[in-house]
Amino acid sequence: MDWMITIVGGVAVILITYYVFGIGKKDNAKVNSIEGSDTASPHITNQGSIIAGGNVNISQSTDIKHAHSTYSSATPEEIKSNLRTLSPYARNSVTQDYRNQQVSWHVEFSSVLPPEDKKDHLHYIIMFYPPSQMLVSCYISDNKYPWIKTIKEGTRLIIKGKIENINPISYDIRLKNCELYLI
Repeated sequence: MDWMITIVGGVAVILITYYVFGIGKKDNAKVNSIEGSDTASPHITNQGSIIAGGNVNISQSTDIKHAHSTYSSATPEEIKSNLRTLSPYARNSVTQDYRNQQVSWHVEFSSVLPPEDKKDHLHYIIMFYPPSQMLVSCYISDNKYPWIKTIKEGTRLIIKGKIENINPISYDIRLKNCELYLI
């Protein structure tokens, strides 16, 4: 009986890897932008989901082509939801599969921490993804974004970057190579 559970678990991991992360697939979502907006954000047409045995609902992640870059359509909430369906052991390895995926999200500014090394001017900024209030963070330069010193908590931003790390316990997401845009 244990060998059967092991096989089913292995198949589930393969299906999750294939359908959730799109490994081995070349499928792009349709993108509609908001007309007349300088900060037009991509809107994804509903691509449906795939049911994989039992009560596991695995949603398919597709890529969005935007300004010569590829962005993952997975939101922080979808990432958390997908990870929560996995065992803690599997969660650790699956978080690695999200690394280096390009993302573009609407977030709310929360706080900024001063640089550890005064020479590099890199501030650690903390944002929340509404409405779930999932924490999203990254390092940014106050030389590139001087307005970061004066914006208020709750200011809406668009953050673009690559996923650097996802905490498999708290589901906090840290990005790298970030770009920030005021909305």
